[in-house]
Amino acid sequence: MVSILEEINFKDEPLPFSLNVLPLLIKNGLKDHSTFYWYSFGLRNRVVAHTLGSILSIDEFVDEETSRKKILQLKREWLDNEIEFVDITPEEKDIIESAYMILKNL
Repeated sequence: MVSILEEINFKDEPLPFSLNVLPLLIKNGLKDHSTFYWYSFGLRNRVVAHTLGSILSIDEFVDEETSRKKILQLKREWLDNEIEFVDITPEEKDIIESAYMILKNL
């Protein structure tokens, strides 16, 4: 399907981000660009990516490099305990704490 859309709509133009990563989003069950970047540059776990993507989301997709840098900055701040999580469920807290312990011990 993606290749059909490429042929019809984007013959001489670069693909938009959403079409370019659509196969990865479907394969890994990722819902948006924020979740995708947490999965790619945060921790390669779908549950953690969805949780962090909803709590520490990146606002608008500007370009790939900007989004990658934003996620790496948020990840660094999170691991340095510079981010305080408020209004999260106990399940989200458990997921975040588990991911934190894994990343700190790598």
